[in-house]
Amino acid sequence: MNGGFADFMPLDQQLFERSMGELLASFVRKRWPRDTSKHVAKAWGIDPTTATNLTKGHASERTITKAVRAEGWPLLMALGEAVTGQPYDQFLQSIIDERERAARRAEERRDHLRQLEARASFLVAMDRGEGADEGV
Repeated sequence: MNGGFADFMPLDQQLFERSMGELLASFVRKRWPRDTSKHVAKAWGIDPTTATNLTKGHASERTITKAVRAEGWPLLMALGEAVTGQPYDQFLQSIIDERERAARRAEERRDHLRQLEARASFLVAMDRGEGADEGV
């Protein structure tokens, strides 16, 4: 498979401006600029008429399924990026970043709670007259 599947559609034309069939058509035209229908028919196991329709932007659910089976994750990622306007690696990084922020916030809350517990324990001890010369 060739690299750069995600760049088959410019960012300024993304975010639902095209149908999945149109996105697939753009994908195959970029991958096979010459004799596109013939290449698609052979690579994806579809008949020539369906391949020709696909290059015009018309794709049935069955054709899309065959395309995904033939191309796998690179096609799914390219289509997802074209539809959302966000590269897959950035999406994954945003998940990682959010999880890391949540972990830091949880740690900060845990530390704050421990400080409050220590302070409360000190104040209770002071009320009982215990350890008045110790400070927290």
